[in-house]
Amino acid sequence: MQIKPLMLIDHRQTEVVKNPADLAFNRYSEAIFVAGSLVVRITAGITCLEALFLKGPERSELSYKLSLRVASLLRLFGFNALEVQTNIHRAYEIRSTHIHGGEVEKERLKDADDLCRKILEYSRLAVLTFLQLQSTVAKDEFLGNWTGLFLSQSHWRK
Repeated sequence: MQIKPLMLIDHRQTEVVKNPADLAFNRYSEAIFVAGSLVVRITAGITCLEALFLKGPERSELSYKLSLRVASLLRLFGFNALEVQTNIHRAYEIRSTHIHGGEVEKERLKDADDLCRKILEYSRLAVLTFLQLQSTVAKDEFLGNWTGLFLSQSHWRK
C-alpha cells in the first residue's frame, strides 16, 4: 500500500496558494516555526482558521461565523464548543487589533500563552481535517453542509 501525500512537496513555495487547506497549512507553519510574539502567533493561527472556515464573499459577522464553525468541527474531537467559541472570539480580537496596526492592551493578553496554544491546536486539527477532505469535498460545500449544525441548539449540548 502506498501513502498518498496530503501536501505539496515544497510547502514553502513563493507562488500564491489557491487551495484553502494548503494556505491554512502555510499560515499554521508560520505560527509554529517563525519566531514572533504571542500576538503574531495568535494572528497566524486565526488567519489559518479563517482560510478554512470563512467563505470568500463573507464580509459581516466574521468572528461569529468563524467561532461557530470551528467550535462545531472541534466538538467532534471532544472539545467543549462554548469554550472554543470564547477562545476564538478572544483571539480574533487580538488578531484584528494587530492586523489594523493597533497595540493590544495588556488586559487582553492575560493568559495569552495558553490562548495561543489552544488556537494553534484548533488550527492543527482543522488543517489535518481539511487536508484529508480536500480530495472529496470542496471547502464551500463542506461549510454549506454544516450550516444546520452551526445553528442547531442540540449541537451545543455536551
